Amino acid sequence: MTDDVVVVGGGIEGYMAALTAALEEPVASVRLLASDEQRFSHEPGLIDLLGYPPADGDGEPVQDPLQEPFAALPDLPTEHPYSRLGVEEVRRALSLFAEVSGYEGLDSDANGLVTTATGNVRPAFLYPESAASGLPSDDREVLLVGFERIVDVDAALVAARLDHLLPYDVGHTTIELDIDVSDADPAERFAEVLDDNEELVDDLPARRAVAGKIRNDLDIEPRIGFPAVLGRSAADDVRSDLESILQADVFEIPLGPPSLPGLRLQDRLRSELDDAGVTVETGVSVTDVDVDVNGDRIASLSVADAKAVGDGEATEERVEAEQYVLATGGLGAGGLRADSEAIQEPTIGCHVPQPADRADWVAEEFLGDQPFARIGLDVDDELRPLAADGDPEFENLCAAGRILGGADFVAEQSSSGVAVATGYAAGRLAAER
Repeated sequence: MTDDVVVVGGGIEGYMAALTAALEEPVASVRLLASDEQRFSHEPGLIDLLGYPPADGDGEPVQDPLQEPFAALPDLPTEHPYSRLGVEEVRRALSLFAEVSGYEGLDSDANGLVTTATGNVRPAFLYPESAASGLPSDDREVLLVGFERIVDVDAALVAARLDHLLPYDVGHTTIELDIDVSDADPAERFAEVLDDNEELVDDLPARRAVAGKIRNDLDIEPRIGFPAVLGRSAADDVRSDLESILQADVFEIPLGPPSLPGLRLQDRLRSELDDAGVTVETGVSVTDVDVDVNGDRIASLSVADAKAVGDGEATEERVEAEQYVLATGGLGAGGLRADSEAIQEPTIGCHVPQPADRADWVAEEFLGDQPFARIGLDVDDELRPLAADGDPEFENLCAAGRILGGADFVAEQSSSGVAVATGYAAGRLAAER
């Protein structure tokens, strides 16, 4: 059987590409191939459109966050992924994402500021309901709660730093819960206990135990912030129960991996993929690419169990499609690989433009504009990767997300926004063809 669209890559860009293709053409056969399901555990669960403009003409990063990111998009360099799409395409992508994810922030057209686990604030364009009542722009007082076994958040340190930044009082307390984390990641174990509302000491359900521990420290604060471990499958219920018991708004502060907000987003998008009829295969890697006789179209991909590939015992299967989307991520996700000689794209073998001399990958100033951060695939206006001669590598291949060049996603804080927007565009283009 030949699919209409095959998407390779299991991050936000891959999920968005597969979902958009299926929604664009409801009768289409869409398949998503993901080598692992860990990419969402590294996502903070926030969508950054554009937190900061690119470095200025002197190569110096801009320090002040953007308040209205859409207004800055037309001024981006022509090679930037957003410039390839245009402002209206980016809007449509974010609108669909907000619809399927339930995220907030789209109506304001402005960046919100979100509290971080280090006590700073950072811009974010879209955010889950679990973060909404914690926005620092809300001038209500707040109490921050830490858990002894969740070491990623020091409530006292975060409160002290926020006290210097914000014009209202930020209180703090840290509580101890009798939860065994010896055989599990603490964040995931806390989330599991709260999901199931397990009984703890004195047969007290976990959610009431949490509320009871902080009652003595709760003054008149109308909102309470916790590390982002308040459940996974039943997170809305956990937060609702805590709000009911404490009579205050409850929000979460994003943590590092494994990120529960990121995993919740994955669960939500996976449900949308299932509803749209997308076939999802996880734990598979692309092992070979077959091209047609003219060499300008991908005829099929050979895939195998990712673990078996690593063990040298892989049994390959062939996947055929009319259109393909490459959404395997950047250097951190394995979509690009760097060695002492070059940066390569290992899945399809696409050309990666880069300075010939590795010394030119970096700037002399450590905090300056670093050329290597913008290295990635060059694409045309239909997101087809370009070969060294400037022609499309394959007529039926699009690329999306952090594998693209032309932007310093980290410095700009545009990573997840580019993933959403280009994933949407690639899925739409693939379906239309």
